[in-house]
Amino acid sequence: MTEATDCEDELKQLKTRVGRLWRQLELERKKNFALTEALIRHLDIGVCPANSPYASLAPIERDAGDDEYPIIAFGGMATALSMPFAEFKRFLSSGNQTSYFVKDLHQAWYQFGLLGLTEGVTDTAEYLRAMLPPTVREVSCVGTSAGGFGAILMGVLMGAARVVAFGPQTALTPAVVRAFRSQDTRAEDIRQHGTHLDLVPVLQRNTTTEIVVHVSNDHMRDRVAADRIEGLPGVSVHRYEVSNHRIAAWLKEHGRLGEALAPVLRSEHGASTAAARAVVS
Repeated sequence: MTEATDCEDELKQLKTRVGRLWRQLELERKKNFALTEALIRHLDIGVCPANSPYASLAPIERDAGDDEYPIIAFGGMATALSMPFAEFKRFLSSGNQTSYFVKDLHQAWYQFGLLGLTEGVTDTAEYLRAMLPPTVREVSCVGTSAGGFGAILMGVLMGAARVVAFGPQTALTPAVVRAFRSQDTRAEDIRQHGTHLDLVPVLQRNTTTEIVVHVSNDHMRDRVAADRIEGLPGVSVHRYEVSNHRIAAWLKEHGRLGEALAPVLRSEHGASTAAARAVVS
């Protein structure tokens, strides 16, 4: 009995220590977010040139080019407790179109807006629409995984001409959030306060946006996500008999990424076929 009691006491002490460390980590995370937000506001770097020393802090990086046909690339999840990277950056920057790289620093599928700039989904869509110059003729959006969710969501709400999404989630159920979350994701906050957790109602109201989804058909979650939206207004799904969630990387390795991105990087907009070899995914 004494040994069992000692073990129980040690376990309780360990749980207490772990809980204390977790609270400390959460406090540091909140401090980091508050500091980053303050810097974004103080330095006025909401939309920042991609070559600026402040670009890594900015919620949106801009790489100047042809303003008539801009591309907005939506970043997805970071793999560590750090800033998310701008997915597709090298690829899109090598083209002739102006590119914007949008980062979800909250790591919440864009449910809580852009840190230091917007407060939620609708606010973010309005901000992105307003940041574009009057010379714009068509807007395209791209993204992978959580960034694909963001590209579809914001693309439709903005009235973008087209979206190309690779392996996007389409409903933020607790199981999906757990599967794709990063260390900065707060699942309970998303469940309680997220306003656009399901893309189906958004897509049912779509009247202007062409959406092309590329998905690994043998990856169960990706297949189910694509099944939910296939056939909805504007949506077409391209399936590949592989099980790799990182379908953009798989397409690159097999020399098919340029074809997949053709609706966004059209040759008449100055895209080069060589650029497809430089994609970041």
